[in-house]
Amino acid sequence: MTIIRINRRLKMTTIEVKETQPCRREMTIQVPAEIMEKELESACLKLGRGRRIPGFRPGKAPLKILKKYVMEEARSDTMKEQVWAGYLEGVKENDLKIVGDPVFGEVNWPKGGDLQLGVTVDIRPSIKVDNYRGINIKRKKNEVDDKEIDQTLDDLQERSVSYETEDARPLVGGDWALVSYRPGNKPDQEWTDGGLLEIDLSQPDGIGAQMVGMEPGQTRMAKIPVPEGAKQDTDPEEFEVRLQEVKKKVLPEINDEWAKTWGEFPSVAELREQIRKDIAMRKDLEAKREMESQIVEGFLKKYSFDLPPALLDSLAQEHLKDLNRYA
Repeated sequence: MTIIRINRRLKMTTIEVKETQPCRREMTIQVPAEIMEKELESACLKLGRGRRIPGFRPGKAPLKILKKYVMEEARSDTMKEQVWAGYLEGVKENDLKIVGDPVFGEVNWPKGGDLQLGVTVDIRPSIKVDNYRGINIKRKKNEVDDKEIDQTLDDLQERSVSYETEDARPLVGGDWALVSYRPGNKPDQEWTDGGLLEIDLSQPDGIGAQMVGMEPGQTRMAKIPVPEGAKQDTDPEEFEVRLQEVKKKVLPEINDEWAKTWGEFPSVAELREQIRKDIAMRKDLEAKREMESQIVEGFLKKYSFDLPPALLDSLAQEHLKDLNRYA
């Protein structure tokens, strides 16, 4: 073990720092009895200001009398304050770049004696960089093509969609159904609003496909397919579905009037230009993040350094959680 700094006296407090591991330091702090006694008396007087002592006006009781009433609380307050003050002094005077939370050891403060405690801290690794100019990085282009703009317009159009009620007729693929439902084994239970459901024929086992042919007002029993990976003896869940309305999905026309609904854009052309700028800005940020990742990766390949033990323990715990989650 290497002693980083020993017997650093500040206001008579002794702080010793030892290197126990490459990124771990152990501080031993000793506060003399004289300081602790003065701090204890100050704590007693502070507590006495608001304490009612029989036979005395608030704040007027002698210190000797006060101690009989507030000594236990004053010792606790004094010890906490001096422990924290000693820790902060040790960090400041030794210029420690702390990582994570300190771990305080047992605090020893006998009556009339010195306060002694140990604190274990992790610090940032020290990395000496000789030549960083040899790291090769590549920057992605942030060009924007019309397909990306068209896709964004399509997404905006999709967000402006409306659903119009159709005249009473049987449901077909591509329709949207306003439905309500209840458990299949509870015919007396009230219906629950199920919202809009797409009649998607690409999923033949889905509820939408099972509703094809229904008309408004009709009910039908439908089964929810058993999820993949479920136990073999798991039965499909059955619901009674009621069709309230048949609806058609209506996309708005992409024109200047529609463009105005998305902000101060008098035309589709200006909306497209803004979309182009937004995509270019996003790509530029992504390119910068990618460059930063390349720089970090380059440093990791070129330099090696120790990591704080607490950080390694935390990473190990996270990996264990991930393993248990997918086990």
